[in-house]
Amino acid sequence: MLNMNNKDLLSQIQQRHHDVQIKYTYFLLTASGAAIGYSIEKAYDEPLNGQLFFFFIAILFWSLSFFYGCKTLKKIQALLSANHTLISLAVGNHENQPTTAEEFEAANKGTKNALYINNQEAAKCDRYQFRLFVTGGGVFMIWRILGIFFKTVS
Repeated sequence: MLNMNNKDLLSQIQQRHHDVQIKYTYFLLTASGAAIGYSIEKAYDEPLNGQLFFFFIAILFWSLSFFYGCKTLKKIQALLSANHTLISLAVGNHENQPTTAEEFEAANKGTKNALYINNQEAAKCDRYQFRLFVTGGGVFMIWRILGIFFKTVS
């Protein structure tokens, strides 16, 4: 059974987890933006040829990574809002506090459902953000290696 100290500890751990998740998301957002900028700088003097296909694909993946990072943050905001609603309902100070037990149960169930859905979507966006970022890096490396190869061959 949880006593008050355990609840405080659980709350602290949950807060730390949230802080780390937010920092990780912002890190990948920053890295995606930097990768786009760096790759554009590297492609500035490149002639138009078929190798640039990989460059554009890398830019696309990093752009999508950035998009999903922004979506992750929006879903986390929705999670925080739903958590606030759930706590407000439990404490009894929600602006539209239900007056009957049936209304309370329906509001509680709906809010928990929103928490579950937003949590699943945030996790999915988080996975996409990471996978797209790494894939963009791989495609960028292919582009650079092909460039080196064709310069040495010609």
